[in-house]
Amino acid sequence: MRFRLMRLVDQFLGSLLCRTVGLVLWVCRKHIRRADHPAPPEPDGVREILVLKFLGMGSVLQATPLFQALRRHYPAARVTLLTFQANRALKDFDLGIDAVVTVDPSGVWRFVASNVKVLWQLRRTRFDLVLNLEFFAAYGTLLTWMLRKRFAMAFGGFAHYRDKFFHDFVSYDNAQHIQEKFFNFARRLGYGGPLPPLAKLHVGHPAQMVAETERRLDFRLEPDDYRILVNINTGEMAPRRRWPLEHYRVVVERLLRRPGVRCLLLGGPGDRGQVDAFQASLSRPGQVVNLAGRINLRELVALMEVSDLYLGNDSGPLHFAACVGLPVLALFGPESPQVYGPPVSPRNTVLYRAEPCSPCLNVYSDKHSPCQDNVCLKRIPPERVLEVLDSRYLNGKVKAGASALLPLPLVDEPVSVS
Repeated sequence: MRFRLMRLVDQFLGSLLCRTVGLVLWVCRKHIRRADHPAPPEPDGVREILVLKFLGMGSVLQATPLFQALRRHYPAARVTLLTFQANRALKDFDLGIDAVVTVDPSGVWRFVASNVKVLWQLRRTRFDLVLNLEFFAAYGTLLTWMLRKRFAMAFGGFAHYRDKFFHDFVSYDNAQHIQEKFFNFARRLGYGGPLPPLAKLHVGHPAQMVAETERRLDFRLEPDDYRILVNINTGEMAPRRRWPLEHYRVVVERLLRRPGVRCLLLGGPGDRGQVDAFQASLSRPGQVVNLAGRINLRELVALMEVSDLYLGNDSGPLHFAACVGLPVLALFGPESPQVYGPPVSPRNTVLYRAEPCSPCLNVYSDKHSPCQDNVCLKRIPPERVLEVLDSRYLNGKVKAGASALLPLPLVDEPVSVS
């Protein structure tokens, strides 16, 4: 199913179902009778934990500090992640979870069939904790209701029809970074340690894997190349997060003139057509490497491990780069970098205009904005990006482990449209 349809179904049909089921449970006295500050299960008695996070591979990565905190607080527990099929490849990395169970939303019948299969599988276990990290509330709420559980938690502050389905809620504070928001679940459960770092993504022998990718796709990277991974895509969930393609074209064209600089275009299978068209629009298309839809997740991580910089929109690959430790130059507009930005580091740069209408994408708007003209990104001119590239990354070919980079504050001063 398309994301827009999924959102509408969840918002209207899902919330109606939740209200109906909640009313029936209340009439039958079967609803969860919430108490103020209920006591969660003691750590020694917790053996099975289920975490629900369906949308956004990047959001799942941002939850890895929570996974690590759960590991430390419940050392004897098994942690299972329930997510969408698109995130299944994350099972190949050490995220702090033991198992990944997936639902396939690619079609209505596949969605229904996979839900039946998943519920049949999960209902064999009585979970000590169910943590619903999903912002789009109704679908995860109904699944939580159908599971066998001792203690269930979700985000509160919106979608109040869920009150009869969860034992407790964690406040959704829009001023906090998403990692902190997720980590509040661990704090509510009694974990007293500091926020753990993001999971470190790594593959064995990354240089060898990249060499195999070069042979398979018939391109070559020289050892001295300064490798910039360029992501012009945003995914279906929030296309307004895309910096204008004409701005990217100006930047890439200028980079093609720099000796020793190689640009590699990223993208998933659904981005391939647009990335192919972007490559064809360049004056020297053969000088860039187009990897959109041509590499898998492990190959992407390997490539990030041997590259020098990520340049692109606020999207999933940005969060992969952050977990690999690759320096990033990220462009934000409709979404707040204070919520979804990369780790604060001398190696990371965020360009953000902070327009009065921005950010306009949040859970209170169902990640939907009526804006049709994302001036918050259009007004970040390519010259500004090129200036940052020259001053912070390209001069002297600063490598990923260098300490010569200085922190750059968010760019919020007025600039003219290029």
